[in-house]
Amino acid sequence: VTVPGTGGRAAVEGASLTVRSGEVVGIAGVAGNGQVELAEAIIGMRRTSAGSVHIAGADQSRATIAQRRDAGIAYVPEDRHAVGSAGSASAIDNFALGHHRQAPILRRGLLSRSAMLEHAKRLISRFGVKIASPSTPVGTLSGGNLQKIVVARELDYRSAVLIAEQPTRGVDIGAIESIHRELCEYRDQGGALLLISAEISEIMSLSSRILVMFEGRIVAEV
Repeated sequence: VTVPGTGGRAAVEGASLTVRSGEVVGIAGVAGNGQVELAEAIIGMRRTSAGSVHIAGADQSRATIAQRRDAGIAYVPEDRHAVGSAGSASAIDNFALGHHRQAPILRRGLLSRSAMLEHAKRLISRFGVKIASPSTPVGTLSGGNLQKIVVARELDYRSAVLIAEQPTRGVDIGAIESIHRELCEYRDQGGALLLISAEISEIMSLSSRILVMFEGRIVAEV
């Protein structure tokens, strides 16, 4: 894919990659070299000027974000506050985002508040989110606990593909270990994980293959 940038330069230029079931492909490089734009182009948040995006063999280049999610892709964005969550909304509502289009949360065209609550309780327990109540607005949580909510919600889609941008940025060691464990379990269950991180130790420890981006291009694969 090629993604338009500013000043007449492409943010991403002719980047081509494949992520297979059961592997982690890490994208390494100094921040600002096109990693975010590449991820947003794959999920459908950013327009491409050339290239195509295929999910499970089907061309999704013209699909909306919702259609790409339905095709089997989930997304942990770099910015958990502005993109990954609704800060003034409760954990119940944040966990339900995306899941609200399907059972058991959606029942006969209406949202089931009891199903939303049980859904939130289950993920809070599984990921060890420290929160006073599922009704607490997520904007009041620490960065680590908010990140756990975003990661938990996206992993719970059980999508074939997961894009994770900076999944452990600004979180404590305990949360890092928890998130890494969940990402590895996702991989072991056959998920295809595209990991974008500025932490080289994170890339090295989790990746099956590593791609290096520089000035919008993939310049190496190791």
